[in-house]
Amino acid sequence: MSIGPVDDWSTGLSDIGSVAPIAGAEGLWAGVVFIFGIWFVIACFRIGQLQAAETNDELSDPEVLRKLLAFLEGQTA
Repeated sequence: MSIGPVDDWSTGLSDIGSVAPIAGAEGLWAGVVFIFGIWFVIACFRIGQLQAAETNDELSDPEVLRKLLAFLEGQTA
């Protein structure tokens, strides 16, 4: 990466080229980390949705709810 004569203070700002904040291997790693982060957030969201759907399926049966309430009442008594 070449950014021009940054150390030479006698040149004007127009002589300095563009500065890449992330270049080369750092840019590659930043891209990998960004893609992994997006994948991780999506995976966590999907797992949460699947667990919520399983819980809703289990608790939609009235008999299961009666057994759960009976169990909880027995625990508090």
